[in-house]
Amino acid sequence: AIYKYAKKLCPHCLTESAYCRKIWDWDLVTACYIHQCVLMKQCSSCHKNIQWSRPAVTRCRCGFDFRTGLAQTATFHQVNLSAYLSSLEKSLATVQISRD
Repeated sequence: AIYKYAKKLCPHCLTESAYCRKIWDWDLVTACYIHQCVLMKQCSSCHKNIQWSRPAVTRCRCGFDFRTGLAQTATFHQVNLSAYLSSLEKSLATVQISRD
């Protein structure tokens, strides 16, 4: 299922490349398996949910730069589940490409 109420993001991923990863939209994905941190759901400055509609991929409506946000360390289970789901997502993309 897609997390439709607000976006989740990894400040470290946004620092490396300023785009939203599809996998962040999945309900069960709560962590970035690459940086082993919990995905941010709220702005560290205004504490509102991160919305789809905002001035830039890296900025909140209040002006806060998400790339400077502090992310909590994820648990072993959060990281493993996110890594597993990411591998499934990549496998599904490969299957769809090979069918075309």
